[in-house]
Amino acid sequence: LYNSMTKLPSTQKAIKLNDQYELVVRNDSPVSTNLDDDEILVKVKAVALNHTDYYFADFKWASPGEGSGTCLAGDVLAVGDKVTKFSIGDTITSFTFGSDSQFKDHGAYQEYVKVLEINSFQFNVKGYSDSNFIERGPIRTYEDGASVANALITIGISVYQTFEAYKNDPSKTILIYGGSTNVGQLAIQYAKTLGWKIIAIASPKYNELLKKLGAEIVLDYHSETLVDDIKDLKISIDYGYITTGGTKAVEQIYEALPDDKVIKLEGLQVPDVSFIEKKKPNIQYELTRAFTSHGKSIKYG
Repeated sequence: LYNSMTKLPSTQKAIKLNDQYELVVRNDSPVSTNLDDDEILVKVKAVALNHTDYYFADFKWASPGEGSGTCLAGDVLAVGDKVTKFSIGDTITSFTFGSDSQFKDHGAYQEYVKVLEINSFQFNVKGYSDSNFIERGPIRTYEDGASVANALITIGISVYQTFEAYKNDPSKTILIYGGSTNVGQLAIQYAKTLGWKIIAIASPKYNELLKKLGAEIVLDYHSETLVDDIKDLKISIDYGYITTGGTKAVEQIYEALPDDKVIKLEGLQVPDVSFIEKKKPNIQYELTRAFTSHGKSIKYG
């Protein structure tokens, strides 16, 4: 399993949840090298923040002693017996499970972490960025790739499967609430390749960027008349994609959509959606969790 040149320490620095439900740095966390057949051991080079990382601590969804962190990029040190896409020395972007009782040693915020092959993508890297911010464009550094895998898997579940992008129907229109988010920007680019009409909702400062990525129309995220702004477009919408915001975001999009055709509405947050289907049974709401991509049981809150 291991490159003979690789010598791993027995302990590492990691962020763990303590008894007071605080995320703290531990210097004595064990390095786990016992891999399942579909797992990869990675030397973490860069991480990205994800809103789920603090949910587990703030809402006490996790238990003390569990790790934290979801998104990462790093170098492959070892692979499980049934891993076929990656080899030792590859650089990958991946995501894993922070703060899950079944995967206590899987948090991304540590020096060595286990990830699943199915959640990982390879990319060509030239080391670390020499800038204080991530440049737009191709993925060339560890920092560039740290958040990509989670977003790609999320879009695979929602846009490709739920919205049936695999049917290659260019006549569709998608409304993306939160077009400037990580997932939102990737969703716009993907929908553009499908030939879909794209309506994005974001802060006005992102108008030029989102139109460059492929959005035909960008509405103001802060507008007090957002529901009417959407209705006034008089465009037949097939899919509503909510990448950020809570119950209010779902309520606004739900209210703006018509009741005369089947519309699929997909969300990434976990809001109260008890009002769905009470007035508009034509709207089909689903919740996307990238953690469902692999068929394993994950304790999520």
